[in-house]
Amino acid sequence: MSVTYQKYLCLRLDETSSIQRLSLVDTDRFTDDQQFRVAKFINLKLIINLDG
Repeated sequence: MSVTYQKYLCLRLDETSSIQRLSLVDTDRFTDDQQFRVAKFINLKLIINLDG
């Protein structure tokens, strides 16, 4: 989880291989969720699982 300088909160979701982006609208409230599928940007078949 990280907050970018543009005031977005980015979350990685294991179940869907996606990144969820939320926008900060107040000092303590996020909204406008947007989902990005990692497979659109990275060929997941090429990633090697080093953990076994």
